Amino acid sequence: MTIPYIFLIDLARPTRTNKLLIKQGDSNSRKLQFVLMYDTKAYDMTDVIAAVVSIKLPDGSTIADMADILTDDDGNQINKLEYVIPDVVTENYGTADLVVQLVNQDNSVLETFDFYILIRNEIYELPSGIGEDIASPELSGLRDLISRAEQATAKIEAMSMSTTLPNPFPLRLIIENETYEYNGSSTKQIELDMIGYLSDIKVTTTAIEWPVSEE
Repeated sequence: MTIPYIFLIDLARPTRTNKLLIKQGDSNSRKLQFVLMYDTKAYDMTDVIAAVVSIKLPDGSTIADMADILTDDDGNQINKLEYVIPDVVTENYGTADLVVQLVNQDNSVLETFDFYILIRNEIYELPSGIGEDIASPELSGLRDLISRAEQATAKIEAMSMSTTLPNPFPLRLIIENETYEYNGSSTKQIELDMIGYLSDIKVTTTAIEWPVSEE
């Protein structure tokens, strides 16, 4: 599975969103999607014959690769590129600089402003034979994290069994010496009969639906 990252690039000016944070050791899981604009309008890709991605790695070496130019239903090139970050980029932690060069039919080249891939180093490396070594003290943090996740999942499943949650401070309704408590957990019909007058308006016999919890 690849995780897409969309960058909106206006070739007329630098973009503010030009940084991407990934982890050392990620493998074919980060896809860059570039949407090319020029002065707020979609960039015309008619004469573009190639999109070259150049990356300066944290160790100082440089690689060049091709990005895919996407097309519409009629096969015409559109202003969108896709590029999956290769494993060589994530081998070492540090900062990698990336630019995209659009090569046109007349051999002219238009280059984007720089992008920065921040590669964070691994916290620890899982040992081989993890099934045998899972009880080792080095993995106590991992076991604790898994335990917390399982507890949170159990709580969510329990909460999803009911559409309402009890009210820890129930309301009480007293009618003819009978007490009803509302805590949002059930519904009961209560007959209101012969309750007199309110101001100048006579209240007649009424049936209401009242959420209650009977003790």
